[in-house]
Amino acid sequence: MPLYWNPNPVAFNIPFIDIPIFIYGICFVLGFVIAYFQLVRLLKKTLPEKDPKEIHTLVDQLTWFVIGGTIIGARLGH
Repeated sequence: MPLYWNPNPVAFNIPFIDIPIFIYGICFVLGFVIAYFQLVRLLKKTLPEKDPKEIHTLVDQLTWFVIGGTIIGARLGH
């Protein structure tokens, strides 16, 4: 007997404006946030001579490029 798994993709709706928040959106955001903090930690450890403000600037720029590439790639792949 085959198993059919079809979960609801909507995690919850925002009250009063009724906008659905999807599970895959939550996973994308969590992935970006975790990767951001891990990259900051990694760069502070490997480049101790750099100013922490400069490290945050570099990671901020990289994060925006990754988010943009993810959105464009997801739309193209869809």
